[in-house]
Amino acid sequence: MFSVKALLAAASLAVALIGAAPTTASTITVTQQTGNIFGNEQWDLNVRYKKPEDHTQSYNVMAGAFQLKTSDWKGLKNPLEFMAFCLTPFTYINLGGEPNYKVGTALSTSAQNLLGALAHGAWASINNAITAAAFQLAVWEIAVDSDTKPFDLGNGLFRLNTLKNDSLAARLQAEAWLAAIKNNDPAFARNTTGLTFLSVGLDSRGNHKTQDLLTYNPPAPVPLPGALGFLAIGLAALAAKGRARRA
Repeated sequence: MFSVKALLAAASLAVALIGAAPTTASTITVTQQTGNIFGNEQWDLNVRYKKPEDHTQSYNVMAGAFQLKTSDWKGLKNPLEFMAFCLTPFTYINLGGEPNYKVGTALSTSAQNLLGALAHGAWASINNAITAAAFQLAVWEIAVDSDTKPFDLGNGLFRLNTLKNDSLAARLQAEAWLAAIKNNDPAFARNTTGLTFLSVGLDSRGNHKTQDLLTYNPPAPVPLPGALGFLAIGLAALAAKGRARRA
């Protein structure tokens, strides 16, 4: 006969199995899902920023959500399709030939935890070009400036120019998310659960070969299967009723 305790134990085991991290290859080859790296829906916006070596000169860059795939992520569907964001704004993306990514990052633990906070609180809100660009802007701010002047898109090594229209809306959303992290909003928990960092490293000249990437797999709550859930509730109710009769 099933007991509530046994059912809960089975549910805990299911959570543990589903939450197990997939194994990965030593290197991961990443390609685009479609001809446009931002996908058919083109979740990206044009923004202007200033490079750290010359804050008087502005540059145009596309900020948004890369739509990528790989067949090297073992244990999941092949090819695995995923959304990712750039960690190195002053480097061009180059997925041709090399590079082969490895899991990991040279970012500080503090920066990694802040990026985790951003993902926990904002990833589910990415649903169009504005929110995708906003998330990318916040990622750049944390990755570049979190160890010096965090949470200020107008100062530090990564600086945005004055933006307008949808790009301004993206900046305002990024600032709202950064403020939530700064104010320790519980939804923006500072840990790296669910995050994966993909990096290539530097070439012989000390430059990035291509952009390092961040992706996120939100930890999903795993409820008891419907029938077992109702059975557990029913057994608990019967047990309580039996105790009441004996009292």
